[in-house]
Amino acid sequence: MKITIHPVVLLRIPAFSINDQLAEVWEELKLAIRFSSSSFYEKIKDIEAHELASLDFKVQFTIWKYFNRSRYRGTPYGSFAGFAVAELMDQAREVVFSASQHLHCFKDWSYRNDLQASDEELTSPDRFYFSNSSTYSTSRNIRFIALQDQVFELAEIEKSAFITGLLEYCSKKVKYTELLAFAAGKEVAESVLTGILKAMLDLQLLFTDLHPNIIGPDYFNRTTQPLSETEEQYLIAERKVLSGGVNKTALKHLPACIDYLIKNATATEHQGLKSFKQAFQKRFDIQELPLMTVLDPELGIGYGDLVRSDREDLANELSEKNNPSEVAGTRLGEFTRLLLKEMLRTASDKAAVIQLESFDDKQLIKNEIRPANSFSTLARFAGDLVVLEQIGGCTANALAGRFTLGSEAVTSHCRGIAAAESAANPDVIFFDLGYMAEGKVDNINRRKQIYTHEVAILNYSCCDQVIPLNDLMVTVKNREIILFSAHYGRRVVPRLASAYNYSRSDLAVYRFLCDLQHQQIQSQVSFDIQSRLPGLDFYPRVQYKNLVLSTAKWRIRSTDSHRKSIADLLNEMGVTRYFSAGSGDQTLCFDKENETDLLCFKHYLNQYNDFVITEVIIDDCQAFKDINMKNYFTQILITLNHNEQLYRNHIPQKNNSNKPIQRVIVPGKDWLYFEIYCHEERTDVLLAGTLAEFIKRYSSKFKTWFFIRYNDPAPHLRLRLQLSDASDGYLYISQLMEMLSEDLSDGIISDIQLKTYQRETERYGLSQIELTEGHFKVDSEYALTWIKSAAAPSDKYASCVVLMKAVLSRLEPDPKARQLFIREIQRFFEKEHHMESAEFKKVNREWSLFAAEYPGSRLDHMSRQLPVDLLGSFLDTLAESSDENRKSLFCSLFHMHINRLFASSQRAHETIIYSFLYKQLQSEKQNLSVMKLDY
Repeated sequence: MKITIHPVVLLRIPAFSINDQLAEVWEELKLAIRFSSSSFYEKIKDIEAHELASLDFKVQFTIWKYFNRSRYRGTPYGSFAGFAVAELMDQAREVVFSASQHLHCFKDWSYRNDLQASDEELTSPDRFYFSNSSTYSTSRNIRFIALQDQVFELAEIEKSAFITGLLEYCSKKVKYTELLAFAAGKEVAESVLTGILKAMLDLQLLFTDLHPNIIGPDYFNRTTQPLSETEEQYLIAERKVLSGGVNKTALKHLPACIDYLIKNATATEHQGLKSFKQAFQKRFDIQELPLMTVLDPELGIGYGDLVRSDREDLANELSEKNNPSEVAGTRLGEFTRLLLKEMLRTASDKAAVIQLESFDDKQLIKNEIRPANSFSTLARFAGDLVVLEQIGGCTANALAGRFTLGSEAVTSHCRGIAAAESAANPDVIFFDLGYMAEGKVDNINRRKQIYTHEVAILNYSCCDQVIPLNDLMVTVKNREIILFSAHYGRRVVPRLASAYNYSRSDLAVYRFLCDLQHQQIQSQVSFDIQSRLPGLDFYPRVQYKNLVLSTAKWRIRSTDSHRKSIADLLNEMGVTRYFSAGSGDQTLCFDKENETDLLCFKHYLNQYNDFVITEVIIDDCQAFKDINMKNYFTQILITLNHNEQLYRNHIPQKNNSNKPIQRVIVPGKDWLYFEIYCHEERTDVLLAGTLAEFIKRYSSKFKTWFFIRYNDPAPHLRLRLQLSDASDGYLYISQLMEMLSEDLSDGIISDIQLKTYQRETERYGLSQIELTEGHFKVDSEYALTWIKSAAAPSDKYASCVVLMKAVLSRLEPDPKARQLFIREIQRFFEKEHHMESAEFKKVNREWSLFAAEYPGSRLDHMSRQLPVDLLGSFLDTLAESSDENRKSLFCSLFHMHINRLFASSQRAHETIIYSFLYKQLQSEKQNLSVMKLDY
């Protein structure tokens, strides 16, 4: 993966220079406060600069915080800080920009609902209508999301043919004149139609182009609602770069640094997505279902606050490795050991710097998860150093998107980022999310259109390629959540081009889509030593060459200041001249050589008692100046890219069956489905004894039968019987119960349940579910012979390797392709079980023993002894599948085969078998090469 730095950077520039004095800029600061807090402005609007010292200390402290923010914090907010567009340049020394800010003024988003449409406007011929795309139907009702008093709710109305048809007709924007024609075709008069439309608008089932759009052209300009000077405004401040550029040479180590951080990052799975996958697979397996139905808390599984599923000999060890928290802890521990070792070595030197590039990290397990195709770094220059304050994200557009509202240059930059993301992943569609719920807070969500596609949630969209919420389908495949569009027939991936904190939202579908951005990427790359070693009193600075990854930190307590002055305390602790306290938008910067700052810090210390302060590195000669040569404490927003493909397309399932197939079969029909609960180690005894006797006695009365093992909610056998005569069902129930009664009364069997059989048509296909069920009978009969023989695990491994090789050789004639296919599966299982060097060594040791017990000649002999009907059943079932599904079906069939052979830890046994199979294929390839050389 090659990471590159985009030549365009954004500067985030505070309103005032670090050298400005409060009295000099007081009037400008008051103006900034006016737009930020009108209530506080009323208190200080008539105060002159020379009167500041006589104010109440609380008022002085609030003014100091505003002034501090407008000198040290580059986060754009009103006119306290603004942005500028600059470029990277070789050997550049400084950037010079305009002394004054240009304020882009917009009507505040809190006025978005002020427009009240008249009847005439609603029935204008060119008025556009479109439906709430969150709608979905039950047998009797239409359900949809609505927003009431800034709270989302799941609403429903009774279904009617006309309303259903109208919503479908308006799934794409239609004019009022087109609605009249639609209604006329249904013999509905215009007066009735307008009444229905008004009711549906009130319910939020329909929207018009008079409703707000959060993405695209400014809503207030689009609907001709001019800005009034008396109204609250949303400001974006901009400066123009007049000369110079950002020093590219200072960033030469940045790609290597990020590569280092990613490889040594702790890979943690998002808990919400993890729970969703588990719940989805438990309830829906591999079905492809509408997202809105799946997220319905009644019809589906909802999203969030789901219970984690329980955790499940070499196989047992591998099973227990399938626990992300354990693995994260192990990996964290190894890296922490290196950090601690270096901290102890330099403990006597408070100014010591830990240089990560000097670490011997060859023994560390490298994280293989890649970052997003574009992501951001927030940095500051300090002489020869570059302080990296934040690294990561799902797209670089998240931090840059907000500025598109005020700059065509930024809009072009962001669209270029989006185009590059799409070019790297040509199989999928990226889409932005139009969302609003919080009035004033939503100002940060306003942006121009950046991505070609958009999902609009309860708002109007000016985008030409809108993806409705009810067009989104979801499934889980290979432990990955797959979202795709039914209309486009392609996988779709969300990308939120906004810095909005989406965790504020209580809307499940929005939270899900935003969380889904993080799937399968390393979205958090920043390094912070405190998060790895919490609770210490001191943390040294950590660098990678000239890049500062984590500044020095000191824990301070208010009780410490009782013994000595604040200045003496800070000096004794070794605190640098400049330091900060707080986090995010509440960060304050202090200069310990400034009496006012020390006074304010003492007040801050008394408020918060126990907290960590952080080194702030400020160079005497700043690289960022205005035209008057004043220095500014500027942040640089850097975009990083790579062009590796992260997402593959998903081909939706097709129903090729012309024969009606009953998917859900209740007891009393031609299938009986028993769940027999007992200890997993007891299942083989049951299968080889009572159940084998039952099958032998009545097999002539069954069209087919098969068994599988399952562990949820507790270990049990699933026995499924297809009856030749459904009327005999009670006979077989009573006979089986009688044969199992003794084990049931002794408690060996804890429970027996008769269940509804829901056929796995999504996994095996409607057209071949019956063929697959027939194969399962042959496979179950074969498994029973092994279970009765009480064979050792190695014997079963050999049987699987031989059978899989035989099937694979007919499935894929190219030996190299066979080997690559099995290697891909093997890696999947290795990742699933979080295998590390210790586990690999154990598997290799087991393989050596296996290879000695089962040399190639013995495996060849076993291959010739394979049951013809079993091999033929595998091949016939695979032959009926489509080309794109055949390899997946191979995995599914052998997953079930291994499940039947082993009483416990089936998934771990499957891992070992695929590892042995791959090693056997490698061995045969090497032997073939030797034979060719000898020849």
